[in-house]
Amino acid sequence: MKIFYYPPPYSYGAKVIVNNFKDACARAGLDYSLLKDLNDYDPREGIIVPQGVKNGIEILNRGYCSTFILLGDAMSLGYLNKVKFYFRIGHIFNKDFFYSIYGYLRYKREDHRIVRNFRDVVLYSQTDVIYLKKSFPKATCRFHCVPNGIYNIDNFIQKSPTDQLVLGLMSSWGSFQSYEENNWFIRKYFNRYVKSHPHVKLVVAGRGGYTKKLHGLTNVEVVGEVGELGDFFTKIDFFLSVNPKGCGILNRVLDSIVYRVPVIGNSASFSGFHDSESIFLRFNSYDSFCDVLDYAASHRTEMKVMAEKAYAYALKNNDWKCNYDYLVDRILDYLNNKKSE
Repeated sequence: MKIFYYPPPYSYGAKVIVNNFKDACARAGLDYSLLKDLNDYDPREGIIVPQGVKNGIEILNRGYCSTFILLGDAMSLGYLNKVKFYFRIGHIFNKDFFYSIYGYLRYKREDHRIVRNFRDVVLYSQTDVIYLKKSFPKATCRFHCVPNGIYNIDNFIQKSPTDQLVLGLMSSWGSFQSYEENNWFIRKYFNRYVKSHPHVKLVVAGRGGYTKKLHGLTNVEVVGEVGELGDFFTKIDFFLSVNPKGCGILNRVLDSIVYRVPVIGNSASFSGFHDSESIFLRFNSYDSFCDVLDYAASHRTEMKVMAEKAYAYALKNNDWKCNYDYLVDRILDYLNNKKSE
């Protein structure tokens, strides 16, 4: 029986998942087909595995029956966390605050529909699994946590410490949502911090037109889209992760781990990394950000050790082959049970 995989339009993250799912199917001897248009799907030929809530809802609306969905993120959790976070720090006079209220209400309803209509729901983070279980205690579906993975980099250069402390922030800057998920930090924390710490610099990378709003800010260098990740990570001493969504798993944190760059961020950035207290530095207020950054700057050796611990953690918990073989094994279990019925 053929496995039809139905992912969202290609982004970098989606492409990596598509490739690893395909490779895992090949290792298991499953007949795999990438489905780009739902009109090309014939239910008589095999089962369909959609990726993401939008594609899951689409196949339900078409009346197709599916057992597995790679839901990825619990979207309603991300929007709920943003509403709470923006309200707590007073960052409410922006479009993303109000859109997040709408997003929570919309995706909470769609999450409910997903858990009622799929037997196996796959998420990137155990935090998302716990949230959906608590939100829908009567759900009979089976939840699976399949985190994203890392790729090893054979040759890379780490930045040597200098008198200037360079922080890095990489994100998508193509929407008002992604912009505000980072803008709160720049406006409320970084701009304030550099007034008393002029030796600190922030390098901002990533594609999208909203970076133009950051040009001209004190000690902020906007480099835009980078051709190679190494070109970015060799420029910085520490990577900043400030996304307040607290759902899924952040690929840029995984990239930082691969390049052995220590990561500093708000707690929500690390919700996808369970039992990771010793491998990231966290802050939850402006004062704690100052304390954390001052500590990191004066303890470079300890930070280097922390980055190596993070890499060892990722090798154990974020192995693409191991995680996606587990997912495909669950699909095999289903197919074998279906044959025996």
